[in-house]
Amino acid sequence: MLRLQCFLIVMFLGCFMCEQTFQVCHETVSDGEYVISKPPLCKRPEPENVTSCKAKVYHPSTDFIKVKVFMCQVMIEKYTSVSYFFGAKTHEVTTIAGGAPLASVCEQWSRTHKTSSMGDLVPLTKSSWSTRNKLEIKYHWPTSAQGSVRNAILTESVVLYDHINKVMKSALGILSNCNIHRGACTVGTRSYVWSVPDRIDCPVTTPLGTHELLIHFEKGLSTPYRMEIRDLGMSIHHSVQCSSNVGDCYGDIPFCAPGGLILVPENCSALRTPFAARHPPPDVNDSIASSNPLGLFLTELSDTVSEGFVNVTADIHYLECQLTSLLTTIYSLLARQYPGETLSQLLGIPKAAITIGDVVTAITCEPVSGTVIRDLRHGNLFATRPLIQFKDPNGNHSITGQYYRDGYVYKNIKFLENYVPGRIMSFKVGDVYYTYENYTLAHVNSKVHYLTPQLAPVHYTPHTVDYQSIMNEFPRPSTGLDDMTSILMALSQARLTHDKLYHYINSNLKSNVDADMDFVAQTAENVVTNVFIAAISNITSPFIGGIMVVFFFLALIWGGILTFWALKHYLPIAIQIARGKIEAYRKNDKVDEPKPDNGEEVGFIPTTNVHNVNQIYPNLD
Repeated sequence: MLRLQCFLIVMFLGCFMCEQTFQVCHETVSDGEYVISKPPLCKRPEPENVTSCKAKVYHPSTDFIKVKVFMCQVMIEKYTSVSYFFGAKTHEVTTIAGGAPLASVCEQWSRTHKTSSMGDLVPLTKSSWSTRNKLEIKYHWPTSAQGSVRNAILTESVVLYDHINKVMKSALGILSNCNIHRGACTVGTRSYVWSVPDRIDCPVTTPLGTHELLIHFEKGLSTPYRMEIRDLGMSIHHSVQCSSNVGDCYGDIPFCAPGGLILVPENCSALRTPFAARHPPPDVNDSIASSNPLGLFLTELSDTVSEGFVNVTADIHYLECQLTSLLTTIYSLLARQYPGETLSQLLGIPKAAITIGDVVTAITCEPVSGTVIRDLRHGNLFATRPLIQFKDPNGNHSITGQYYRDGYVYKNIKFLENYVPGRIMSFKVGDVYYTYENYTLAHVNSKVHYLTPQLAPVHYTPHTVDYQSIMNEFPRPSTGLDDMTSILMALSQARLTHDKLYHYINSNLKSNVDADMDFVAQTAENVVTNVFIAAISNITSPFIGGIMVVFFFLALIWGGILTFWALKHYLPIAIQIARGKIEAYRKNDKVDEPKPDNGEEVGFIPTTNVHNVNQIYPNLD
């Protein structure tokens, strides 16, 4: 046994002395010089200047002021009649609008319901009046005649006044160009009059409360470009100069946003004058968007998302700069100790290199055949990296080099140390790890485990709003094809359910040969299988599971034997009992033959298969 162990050790160590192919590098043959630049100076971007203050917020101009307006108009009804020589008569009637009444006349009509020349205004409806002058058609024989009659019309209606935009809102925009403060307006052939309410530009509105007002400024500038009220979901990109009436109504220095939003800052010195948007969108009616709560909400959401992306981008750039600075510093330090590996990582290709001063020089390598030296002794010192022995190109003498971490052999042996007793080291040479004990090659280490550094995963649980489920709550139209498809699907499902139910009832209730015994057998088999699988699955011990399987198969065998014995012993007895019951049933249900009234039996003609009548009734001749 001892000889066998010695033989195996000699054979095992002999394989270390086998020649291998190594890349021997020549330090005098340069393949390029590289310098790792200095790390950059990273500076975090300056945050946006945001000032916070309080402001009273008044609702946009959705509460329009109702104004009672009277409309006055004169209608002229004309006729032209013709009386012919022979007695025929004809006429034609036309109605046209007269000139617009004066504002003073219209005001008198609305106040007295009387006209100076056309009579009284008689009510037609609750909000309309008219004079009742009828047209009388006259004929002059044998020529034509003309005539006309005038009627006044007065109507009452209600229009809305937008006190912020100074616009009267009426049907078809008829009064949009009229001035509310004049109390009268003429449009075409109609005159409109109304009473101007006191403080028409100061409507009684309930403020939305006092909220925090965030004022965003340009970097390095004192001019704001956006105001934000997060409590109300409002983002205001520019303001306009409020009218003097608004200033008189709300006091202090109010700010008016497009659409009627009024802000009254409280001790906010940062906001003194109106401001303009930094990037105003072209051809956009901001008054419509700002007066709509949904538009304000979407604008606020868009601004928040945009600012979030800007901040995240700035943080990412700052982090990239810091990582670049850190990697540059690390590579600069590692290049002095491991120039080949550092240069290979930076270039992305395998390179052998040496460090000369502050410059990393790539050198040229060539393949040679060499062997791993078992002893790490080198002069009076001991190497801390494997030593490789190879021949010079001419093959005259041997050269000793050192195997570096980058996988190349260098003639410069620089990794040396003094003797340390009991030193154990393992090095990777090619694809094999060699273990040295006391600076002597001992064996191949096959118990090395590989580790791959990686960043820890980031677990992020997003909290999003399911807008689809919200929208599903609203009614939505459907086409006739969708309705027909839904009906057909419902009918198909009902038909399938009916077939399954009928099949089940038919298979379990019918006792004749038409019963679906396969369905019953399959159902029973599935139930037994499921129960068996569930029972086996609950057993976690392999030993107990094996015992249960053995018991199961033994039970099947003995069950078959006992079933065969029971059928052989009890089946004839059951058949005999069944026959006896059948015979007894037949005897009890036997029908008596009919008898005549005098008690004599009546003979029956015996049945026969003879079809000749003469055989039944013999010839009497």
